[in-house]
Amino acid sequence: MKKVIVILSILVLSVPAKSQKQELQNQDKSIFGLQAGFLGAWIYGEYEVLNKVAIRGEMGIDIGAWGSFYDDRSFLFSSPVFTLEPRWYSKENRDKGFFLALKTSYTFDWFEVGSRKEKMGAFLCIPSIGMRRAIGKHFDYEIGAGWGFQRRYTKDLGFSHNMDGPAPNIRLRIGYHF
Repeated sequence: MKKVIVILSILVLSVPAKSQKQELQNQDKSIFGLQAGFLGAWIYGEYEVLNKVAIRGEMGIDIGAWGSFYDDRSFLFSSPVFTLEPRWYSKENRDKGFFLALKTSYTFDWFEVGSRKEKMGAFLCIPSIGMRRAIGKHFDYEIGAGWGFQRRYTKDLGFSHNMDGPAPNIRLRIGYHF
């Protein structure tokens, strides 16, 4: 597990060092920035793998709600999340185009802020569609939606099994990229 955390951290936070000449040639090969939006805030790095294909890594805080049909426990929480998301863009310019993505996230149970004392990890895999638009030179916004699968690690909370089920993804974000 520690290896996964280290690899994701390096992926998200590393930006390749380049000379000034290389930077001009590969101007849009990687994007690094901050985003805030509906239910969270994130630091991200997006690296172009092929023409119109990029891989995006995110590290941030997700805000959510959770409830159980089995008992009266329901609560709001925020917890750390790592995301790895391959994206296919409809245009070569990633600043203004539609994209298809496969969002894979792991929510850690290191700490949580909210109305409950228990900590719960989760894994999500969500195919999504979205749109990204630039606002000026350094700002952008993204909107999108998707529906996929989630596994909530609820055994640690005293349940007899982990909970699997559908997972929605609503993306409403505004950000600043460097």
